[in-house]
Parts: sequence; C-alpha cells; structure tokens
Amino acid sequence: MLTHCMCTLRGVDPAPFTTIREQLQEVEPEALFAHDLDDALVGIVRQAHRLFACYSMKKIIEILMERDQMSITDALEFYDYNIVGAFVGEYTPVFLQDY
Repeated sequence: MLTHCMCTLRGVDPAPFTTIREQLQEVEPEALFAHDLDDALVGIVRQAHRLFACYSMKKIIEILMERDQMSITDALEFYDYNIVGAFVGEYTPVFLQDY
C-alpha cells in the first residue's frame, strides 16, 4: 500500500511492477540498494523529497546466518561494519532495527 502511494504521488502506475526494487527504481532512479539482499528489502521510506530503500535488520541477519553460514556474533559484526557502516552516497539505503 505504501509503495502504491509513493508511485501515485510521483505519477507512476505501480501495477506493472512486481518488486519493491522495481517500484523504487522507477520513482527514484538514483536510489541505491544493498548488494544481494533483496529478500530483506521491506519498503520505501521518504525524507523530504527523496525516497530510499529500507531493509530489515532482522532479515539481513537471518540471511547472513543462513546463506553465508555466519554465527550470530559474526553476522551482527558484519552487518554493523560492512552494511550499516557503508555510506555510499546521498541515496544510501536505510535499515530498520526490527529485532
């Protein structure tokens, strides 16, 4: 529903898109995404006139533990340093602490 609102606000019909990534790319071409973590992409957030990809911390940690066989300690450390700590420009994704 929120993504539908964002597309509608920007004059884009959300119907042809199947993923949050596709919808965000259409309305905010400069948006950046976390590499290989689409399963943790949970929504789109807005600050002023910019839209950002929003990822679930809980889902990222689960992915790191399952896919990459990390312990909880290693996954949290990797998340803090390599994912949340990586500022890659003004459209850097945001991360929801939903633990």
